[in-house]
Parts: sequence; C-alpha cells; structure tokens
Amino acid sequence: MPKPLSHVDKIRDSIEAQRQGVRHELRSFLAQMDPHEFEELVVKLLERMNFIECEVTQRSKDGGIDLRANFSIGIGKINTIGQVKRYKASIGAQALQMFYGAMTAHKGHEEVHLGLFVTTSAFSAPATKWVQDSALPMVLVDGEKLADLLIEHGLLVEAVPMLPALRLAVDPESPPLLEPDQELPSASGKRLFRWKVGVSGQTGSFVLVGDYLPDPNLRIEAKGVRVPPEGDFKPARAQLQVEIVSQMAAIFPELDKVHLSARAWSGTHKVYPADVYGK
Repeated sequence: MPKPLSHVDKIRDSIEAQRQGVRHELRSFLAQMDPHEFEELVVKLLERMNFIECEVTQRSKDGGIDLRANFSIGIGKINTIGQVKRYKASIGAQALQMFYGAMTAHKGHEEVHLGLFVTTSAFSAPATKWVQDSALPMVLVDGEKLADLLIEHGLLVEAVPMLPALRLAVDPESPPLLEPDQELPSASGKRLFRWKVGVSGQTGSFVLVGDYLPDPNLRIEAKGVRVPPEGDFKPARAQLQVEIVSQMAAIFPELDKVHLSARAWSGTHKVYPADVYGK
C-alpha cells in the first residue's frame, strides 16, 4: 500500500499542477503565433540564454536556415544555425537529415559548429535516435522543453508577486511585531490564511489548520502537545514554527526564511497566544 502523501507533498503537487497548466496554455499560444514572430521569439530566448549576434535570416535567402547565433566561450565562439518550425505534427528523421544537409552546405559564412532545431510539437523516436546514433552536433528542442525554457527565462510569462519589495527590520529569529491574530499581508493587502486550532484541555494535544484563502485545495496542518505557559514552552513553540515554515515553503518557494517566518507566526500564535505566552 503506498504511503499517504504528507501535507507538504500535497502542496507541492498542487503547485506543480498549476505550473503544468501554465505550460499547456503557453504551448497553445505558441501554436497560434505568426511564424515570423515565433522565429523572433526564439531569437530573443537565445539572447536571454547569453547567445550573441542572434538574428533571423532573410526568408528568400535562408537556404533552410531560420536563424544564426553565436555562443562565446573564452576566446572562442560556437557558430550556431537554427531551424524553427511551428508545427503540430511530430518532426521526423527526414526533416532533421535535410536540416543537417543545410548545415553542411552553409556557404558564405563561418564554419558551423552547432545546429539547433526548435519546434512547438515533438520529435519522433526515429528522429531522436538518428541524431543520437550519428553523434551529430545538433540540439533538439521540442514544445515541452521550449515552454520550460520560456518560463525559466521569463518570456511570455510573469511571476505573481506575493509580497511588497520590503525586508524585515527585526531579528529574523524573533517574532515580528504583529498582533496574535495578524499575519504578514500579501501584495494586495489581503490575509492569505485562516487559522483554526483545536485543543484538548486534558492532554494539551492540538491540531492547527491554516486554510490558504486564494486556493481552497491548499492548507497547512500541524499537530502536537501545547506546553502550558508555566512550563518550558519555548522549544515546543519553536518546533511548531519550524513545521509551519516548512509547509509554507512549498506554497511560497520564492520567499526567503525571513518572510516565511514572519508569515508563519500568525499560525504559531494561534496555539501559543502572545497575550498569554508573550512574543
């Protein structure tokens, strides 16, 4: 029987599902782009990847080559030519063989060191095998890899801001100056979590649940035993804080430890109220 997913695993799975949805939307958009605009986009991507002298070739004189670029390594450079195809059908071995022929017949320019074939679709198994078996200096970028590269280099996508561009002016290891039921707000000023806690008076056991308001499928859950204020509660409170921060890190991977800790204290104070336990 498979091991049940932890809350952190569920959060990570939900985030990955959201990213996969963005990839799908991005590929659908690419499939509808004007072919020339698509070539320009690939050139811009290469520039983001530190290629130099990137350009789209003239259509009437490209000889099967859609773009040229170079990659500088020390005192040398890798001369690169590319073919860019906005196709729906898979690219077969014959198309790659024709592209390789264009690479070797490339006249009037410096020697070609690398061929780059980019498509919105995919490469057939025979096509991929032909390149691997031939050990050719050719890089294949299919639609899935292209979407990942565009996301990685910030083209056609944008990150959703979660916080204003501020840093805390207090000790990161100390609780921020927030009231017990407050939390660090989002960029829109709205609260992101609704915290609920159930405590057994006899044993001190508690279950803390934090519902993530922008997405009802995400939540934080922590369990433990609450130490009374007259006891040595600080290690237990610190452990609870660590647990909340670890789960929040899956929801907000872009936040550093300081901001995660600040946001997590609103949950910790639900179990250890500041007016009883202090800040």
